[in-house]
Amino acid sequence: MHGSPHCAPPSARNPSFELNGALFSRTQVLVLKRLDEAALSTLLDRAEQLTGHCLPLDDDARRALIAMADGDGRYLLNMAEQLQALPGTRTPLDTAGLAHHIQQRVPLYDKA
Repeated sequence: MHGSPHCAPPSARNPSFELNGALFSRTQVLVLKRLDEAALSTLLDRAEQLTGHCLPLDDDARRALIAMADGDGRYLLNMAEQLQALPGTRTPLDTAGLAHHIQQRVPLYDKA
């Protein structure tokens, strides 16, 4: 630490839009890349293993859920948590059932 300011704002925006030049030139920016479909699928598998419950989704709905996450593992896990909390889901949801229970978020764009 040694008197150096530390900030780690989680943002999908380019930090050069938010920081002035003097501050930006003295910072180290770490760019987090979007996760690919295989990584998101692995993340979902691990979440199911940890909870001990499979998500109530058919194969198409599972692929749709991963596509809805748009590379964001945190968002995928939040949606999975919502699905785990559904009461009395005995039959797997199809894509229409998934869309009914999970709302898609608005795509993120940089300021132009």
